[in-house]
Amino acid sequence: MKKMCYILLPVLVLFLGCGDDKSNTPSINQIIGADEPITLAPGAFKEFAVNVDLNAHDNAIIRGEFSVRDGEKITVLVMSSDAFTTWRANGSATTIFSSGQISNGEVDETIDESGNYYVVFSNKSDSAKEKRVFSSIALFTDVGDEF
Repeated sequence: MKKMCYILLPVLVLFLGCGDDKSNTPSINQIIGADEPITLAPGAFKEFAVNVDLNAHDNAIIRGEFSVRDGEKITVLVMSSDAFTTWRANGSATTIFSSGQISNGEVDETIDESGNYYVVFSNKSDSAKEKRVFSSIALFTDVGDEF
């Protein structure tokens, strides 16, 4: 799976980078956790901050895939900065996306307002086992209707 992420991500970047200079050509604004596997200690989480500025871009989508080595399960969340502060303090908050406890999945969420958001990989429900997560999630901006 690790090799697949390293191979697919550059292909995705090349594909999205091709085309003319139309303002609705999708672009990857930020890659979330794809440089190397994300290691989650037992009972821990790893967050990635994402800034969305809809004054500078037509629209924004957080999209991609994740998988956990050996079929282990984690939760992936997308939430506003305020919701993240609440979630970190008490373990629950209103989220834009919650995967539930799964071993692999996809994120495909449109962000409707400018602001700071977090993509969170959570192993909080397992206090005994470390998890390794492979992610090819990215923030796409200026996405056309066909994307």
